[in-house]
Amino acid sequence: MKKLRAPIAGALVAATLLVAGTVTIDTTLAGSGHDGGDGHDEGHGHNEGHGDDEGHGGHGGAMLGGAPGHAHDVTQTIEIVPDELSFSVDRIVVSAGETVRIVFRNTSDIEHELTIGTAEVQAAHRREMEKMMDEMADDGHDHTHMAHDDPNAVFLAPGEAKEIIWKFAETENLEFGCNIPGHYESGMRGTIHFH
Repeated sequence: MKKLRAPIAGALVAATLLVAGTVTIDTTLAGSGHDGGDGHDEGHGHNEGHGDDEGHGGHGGAMLGGAPGHAHDVTQTIEIVPDELSFSVDRIVVSAGETVRIVFRNTSDIEHELTIGTAEVQAAHRREMEKMMDEMADDGHDHTHMAHDDPNAVFLAPGEAKEIIWKFAETENLEFGCNIPGHYESGMRGTIHFH
């Protein structure tokens, strides 16, 4: 198993990882005994999720570039750390069919998210994030507990760490990005390439 780790400068971005296929989001970290289940933790503190009306939840595996994977199939671990408005890595290289553990550690002072998917999935997710944040602001709610019910995305408050275990399917224009309003546009995104 390979582990890639790169530091990131800044601490003002949310990271969203959009990857082709199905993604398993685990709120625990590597080495914590994750059993490769579906990764949804009922007690993770998120109480307002993305809907499928306009978002990426209705997109198939081709748009996501894969599907959730199982911990026992992981062949590579990649750590992504957000900083101001960038990630510690801007490119990930995987093989079609490979299961990768992506550990997302938010060491910054602001929220970030990570979404895995095509450019179209990223754009749809950004629209959802804008709508959610506007609604929460209108209601006077704090958005630090924003739910991500999609298997290809995680939201992290400052100091949090989560992981996505993803089995990649070769997909064109696959990206990972942070879709908190203004973050993706400021450079919080990267590309996913296949061997």
